[in-house]
Amino acid sequence: MHMSNGLNQIPFDFALPAHDCFLKPTMILRTDDQLADEVIRAIKGGDADSLQRMFTANPGLPAARVRDPRGSKALLHVVTDWPGFFPNGPEVVKMLISDGADPNARTEGARNEGGETPLQWAASNDDVEVAEALILGGADIEASSLSK
Repeated sequence: MHMSNGLNQIPFDFALPAHDCFLKPTMILRTDDQLADEVIRAIKGGDADSLQRMFTANPGLPAARVRDPRGSKALLHVVTDWPGFFPNGPEVVKMLISDGADPNARTEGARNEGGETPLQWAASNDDVEVAEALILGGADIEASSLSK
């Protein structure tokens, strides 16, 4: 459905997604937060049941970022972190993405400079199964690294 605002006749399409400024703010976890420790341990341990309980109790957690003095990363980066090959990695990737994680999230440096995607991290670890889950979840295989 297209409508005009009557002032400058710019059509507005109600079927399009809302502008980013209307989205919920991203949850930021510090590495010393108890929740950050719990979710990272569950991801690296492949504990899908614990992750599901945490996601239910903490809406927005799948899309959260973990921040330390060097910058921040998405929880999908935790799944693909070195050395890779964490238990149930592909299942954890699917859970995170289906519950709201961005498969194209980038790492951010301390000065908010953009970096690498989870797919780039999975590829650098040769974790083919996790890379495949990311691609099936919408990861951009053409994304270039913004790191310098």
